[in-house]
Amino acid sequence: MKLLLLVLSLVSFTVSAEESIEDFYGEWCVVEVETFRGGITPEEEARKWLKSAVLISESKFGSLSNEIENPVYKFVIESFNEKEEGNIRQKDSVFYGVYPDRKIIKKIEVYENESEEYPYTYIEVVNSGKIFELYDGYVFTYERNCS
Repeated sequence: MKLLLLVLSLVSFTVSAEESIEDFYGEWCVVEVETFRGGITPEEEARKWLKSAVLISESKFGSLSNEIENPVYKFVIESFNEKEEGNIRQKDSVFYGVYPDRKIIKKIEVYENESEEYPYTYIEVVNSGKIFELYDGYVFTYERNCS
């Protein structure tokens, strides 16, 4: 068990050493909108966000429906073993089949200020050029360039 914890901590250290929140600063574009479960937003309305800009910067976070001045970001890495009972939670995107081949979930949690206990939203990282956000039953996938 101690060896497993050591290996997991080394994996987390390696991943976090390679990426930081600053690597994701910049303008992103909504390139895909997919349903993953029920929500109250009609699909036609959700699709209106296609090609919309999303901003992640030190001084501002601008996403689908809100802007946050001076946001606080936390980079969170969660590893899981789907064979272990109860390890995939219903709140995890992998539970819903969103990019299911990932063995590590990397999230950028976005807080409105430092005193907030829970994030306003979070962005999950697929790779350095693709991130996504779950919002009202949809997966909004962002890439660096709109084409």
